[in-house]
Amino acid sequence: MKTEFLFYEFLDYENGKIACLEMTGDEEIPINIFIDNAENVHIQAKEHCDIDVIGIGSNIEVFASEAALKNTKQMLAPIALIPMGTFPVDSNRDNFEPSPHILFSGKVLAVEYNADATPSDANYCITVETLGMTFTVYTRYEATIAVGYIVKGVAWLFGDMEVHCLT
Repeated sequence: MKTEFLFYEFLDYENGKIACLEMTGDEEIPINIFIDNAENVHIQAKEHCDIDVIGIGSNIEVFASEAALKNTKQMLAPIALIPMGTFPVDSNRDNFEPSPHILFSGKVLAVEYNADATPSDANYCITVETLGMTFTVYTRYEATIAVGYIVKGVAWLFGDMEVHCLT
């Protein structure tokens, strides 16, 4: 499921580029996403683009309901997104390096389970609705994840960018 973003700039990141973006719509959240096809994208600042966002999940926690999440005294709301790779969250601003990482929680909309995944591979592919966007998360999790559950964790975001042609 594609999400629309407002583009600001590309930054060098490891072996590629991250796009500095802002979500459009009700949630104008700044976010960085690694762009697989950055070398082939021709976009200017303040142009709109679509990205089918994919995340590699880590530190995943799963809750059967919003009430179950709230009962654990978690600090994150059931639907939340903190773009931790977009800005420094502590006083160590001098050493901050932008990255495509987010801390998120959201509702599971779809689940695919791969029973044949090796222990080092993701065994779940889940579609998560979070604050401002819906994205696909690949993760390793040893218990059940089902539609309607709340999932919380960290994700490294990537995807291909499509530029809007507004004329």
